[in-house]
Amino acid sequence: MNNNTYTEKKMAMEQMLRELMGEANAREQLQIETFADALEQIQSAADRDFAVIRLDQKAKLARELRTALHKIEEGTYGVCEECEEAIAVRRLDALPFAKLCVHCQQKAESHVSHRGSETLFEEAA
Repeated sequence: MNNNTYTEKKMAMEQMLRELMGEANAREQLQIETFADALEQIQSAADRDFAVIRLDQKAKLARELRTALHKIEEGTYGVCEECEEAIAVRRLDALPFAKLCVHCQQKAESHVSHRGSETLFEEAA
């Protein structure tokens, strides 16, 4: 990757981070309200749970973006954390905060999937 590409990626990730931080400040969705109607109370609780999940996802994405921005500053952006080979530019275009190359990501997902099925079999036994 050339310096222009890094600059473009950095600017795009910084913009994504700014947008996330603007959205994440909408914590009024977490306000606990009481309703006389039980169904409204249940709907409010479900909405609040959904808002918590969305905020958690946004916080995770913000952490991943900050890590990627830090890697750009360190000069390690675009390097697979597992095999230390270059991550394909197309992958970084699609997922700018990718930590693993496609091959290592597939191995990691396969390992997690395999471990998950082992756990299910162990629990069933």
